[in-house]
Amino acid sequence: MSTTVTPEWVSAHKAVEHIRRKGIDAFTLESLRYYAYRTNLLPKPTVIGRHAYWRTADLDQLVAQL
Repeated sequence: MSTTVTPEWVSAHKAVEHIRRKGIDAFTLESLRYYAYRTNLLPKPTVIGRHAYWRTADLDQLVAQL
């Protein structure tokens, strides 16, 4: 039996992959930014240095709302 462990925080590209695995194939990096900064359906990412990280739990909540 194989189990996949999902990290709690993911980069922008991994966030897009995470949402696509949930069944939203047309989701892009621009979509991620749109939902975080324009609609507030997704909390803004935590920025460390020049990199943004999203919580996978927040991404799952976004998928449930879409």
